Amino acid sequence: ATAGAALVALWLLAFGKGWGAWIGAAVLLMAPHVVGAPEPDSFSGPVPTEIGALFAARALGIGLAAWVLLGSFAGFFWQREGARSA
Repeated sequence: ATAGAALVALWLLAFGKGWGAWIGAAVLLMAPHVVGAPEPDSFSGPVPTEIGALFAARALGIGLAAWVLLGSFAGFFWQREGARSA
């Protein structure tokens, strides 16, 4: 339902004419976030909680390292390009 609402909203944004279409698109895009997803009665699964927490921590750490590396390379090449053109 969420993907369908997003699809219709994007179509309305792209091809809709007038404020009515744009407001309808905004309502369709916000509706899944306002209503929210259904929550299960209990949070259980085949993976222990500790392993899930370890995975989340490592994923955040790897993401941080990737962004730091990307920023460092971008800064290096940006500075290098600026020195060459000046």
